[in-house]
Amino acid sequence: MDVNGDAFPADAAKNYAIPPSNPFVGVIGDDEIFAYGLRNPFRASFDRATGDLWIGDVGQSAREEIDFLPASSTGGENYGWRLREGTIATPSGGVGGPPPPGNVDPVYDYNRVAGAFGGTVVTGGYVYRGPDPALQGKYFFLDSRGSTNVADDNYWIFDPADPDGTVQNIDNLLTPNVGSPMYPVCFGDDEMGDLYIA
Repeated sequence: MDVNGDAFPADAAKNYAIPPSNPFVGVIGDDEIFAYGLRNPFRASFDRATGDLWIGDVGQSAREEIDFLPASSTGGENYGWRLREGTIATPSGGVGGPPPPGNVDPVYDYNRVAGAFGGTVVTGGYVYRGPDPALQGKYFFLDSRGSTNVADDNYWIFDPADPDGTVQNIDNLLTPNVGSPMYPVCFGDDEMGDLYIA
C-alpha cells in the first residue's frame, strides 16, 4: 500500500493508495493483497540492509514458522495456509493437503512441543544490523509458549543462509541484570541496530 497517497478521498477510513503493480489489481481478490496464505502472522520486520521482510506465523496445532518475503518480490506469494502448517499438511480439521500451486515454504519451522527447540507462540524478530560483527546478519526470534512461566520461553538465532543448520537456542545468553524476563511480546531495534526485547 502507498501510505503517502490517497486513492479514496471520499472515505476517511481509507487514507492510502494501491500501487497498480500489486498482483491482485484488476483480478479476483482485494487489490490491497500482496501475499497470502499466512495463518496468524505475529511480528514482522524489514531487514534494514536488504529490505527483505521476515514474518513469524503462529501455527494452529502442530508447527510454528518463520516466513520470508524478499524485497525483490513482485507479490502473489502463497504461504500455504489452510492446506499447510509449516512444511507439513495441516493435521487438523480435515483440510490439510499437498502444497498449493506456487506454495512458498517457511525458511524455518518447528514443532509445537516443549523443549529448547519447540514452542506454541512464535514471535517474529529481526535480522541484526548492529555494531557486533559476530552477530551481523543473524536472525533473532522467540517463542513465549503463551505462558507465564519464564522457563517456557525460548530465544533463538540462525543464519538466514542456513536456518536449519545454524539455529541455536540462546536462552542462557540473555540473563537480565535485574528481575526475570516475563511475557516477551516483541523485538525492537534502535538507530545503531542494537536489539531489544519487550
